[in-house]
Amino acid sequence: MTMTSNGPTPTPVFQFLDSSIDSASPSVLGLWETIELPQEPRSFSTSIDPNSGPQIWRANLPADVDQANLHLNVATQRLDLMRQSLERAPERLDRFGAVWRGQSFSLDGSSSLHAQPESELRDFLTEIELATSSTSFGIHDIVSGFDRSQSLDRFLEFLTQLRNTLSNYAWVETLMGTRVIARTAVGWSGDVTAAWVPGLVSAETVVHQRTLLLALKTRDVLASTTIIVAQAAVKISLLLSTPVTAPLALLAAYKFVRALIEQFQSLSLKDIQEVLHAK
Repeated sequence: MTMTSNGPTPTPVFQFLDSSIDSASPSVLGLWETIELPQEPRSFSTSIDPNSGPQIWRANLPADVDQANLHLNVATQRLDLMRQSLERAPERLDRFGAVWRGQSFSLDGSSSLHAQPESELRDFLTEIELATSSTSFGIHDIVSGFDRSQSLDRFLEFLTQLRNTLSNYAWVETLMGTRVIARTAVGWSGDVTAAWVPGLVSAETVVHQRTLLLALKTRDVLASTTIIVAQAAVKISLLLSTPVTAPLALLAAYKFVRALIEQFQSLSLKDIQEVLHAK
C-alpha cells in the first residue's frame, strides 16, 4: 500500500463509488456523494477477489484524529435522523390520508419544510385523479403522462442500486489527509477482511472502524427503505378512487419517500431536529 504525506482533506468527505450508479441521484441518503467507478480490476491487498464487482464507501477525513471524529459524529447523527424520519413515513401518511379524504390539505401549523413531501404527494395524487376522470384512459396512458425520468425509471434504478449494494462486496476505505489508512471488504453474508497500514495508533484504527460502521448502517437504512416504500404504497392505494390507479400507488410511495430524503439533504442538524419534532 503506497504511503503519502498528510495534506489537506479532499472534498467531499464521504463518497460512494459504484460502476452502475443512478446518474440522476447525486448522493446516497444525502450523505455519500455518488461517483461512477471505472469497471476495472482493483487490488486491495485482501483475499477477496477484486473482480467481484465491489462498491466502494470512502471517507476522506482530516489527518487530525479529533477533526476526523468530528466529521464522523456529524455524519452518524445525520444518518440516525434520516432513519428516524423514514420510520415516521407511515405515521405521516396516516395524517395525510385523514386530510386527503376531506379534500382539504393542511398540516395544522407545521413548517413549510415539514409539509414539502406531503405537498408533492397531494399534487401527484391530484394529477392521478384528474387523469382518471377522463372518459377514456388506461394505466399505460396515465403512467405515460408523468415524467418517467423523475419517477418510475428512478425507482427501478434505486432497486438496481440496492440489489447491487446487498449482493456485491463492499469496500470501505478511510483516508486521513492523503493517506489511505485502512480498507475493509464486506461480503453479502457479513464476512469481513481488512487491510491496515502498519504502525497505526489505536485512535486511527478507531476512525476506520467508525467509517466501516457508518457504511454498514447506511446499507441497513437503504434496505429498510424498500420496506417503508411498500408500507407507504399500501396506505396510498387506499386513497385512490379507482382500482385501475392502484399500480401507481407504488410509484407515489417511492416519490414520497424520496421527497423525505431530498428534504434533508440541504438541512442543518438543527433544522432536521426541528422537522422531526414538529407536531
